[in-house]
Amino acid sequence: MQRLLISVRGPKEAIEAARGGAHIADIEYPASALGTPYPLNILAVRHKLNSHGYTKVAVSTNIGEKQHDRSSACQAALGVATSGADIVKCGFAELPYEAAVYQGETLVRTMRKFYPRKK
Repeated sequence: MQRLLISVRGPKEAIEAARGGAHIADIEYPASALGTPYPLNILAVRHKLNSHGYTKVAVSTNIGEKQHDRSSACQAALGVATSGADIVKCGFAELPYEAAVYQGETLVRTMRKFYPRKK
């Protein structure tokens, strides 16, 4: 199934994206290298979409430039999920392959334990 992802900075852009047919509002913060947004901005986007009837529009974001420490990465993922993100993205740049696999498995296991419906 193809889905349209549109990058947004905040609630106003998220509503415009949803009106334009977006299936996913990808929250970014342009001042950061990977655009890691503040949790309150994630929450504001989720609330604005819900209050305008766009409850099926998923919210996605990332957990930062370099999350090489597993515990910090898991805490960051849980933080953005708690703030309203349905999809949590992360990068494994500069990690050796085996470490990246383990990091990914740990993140997925943690998210599934706390939020079984999120991705």
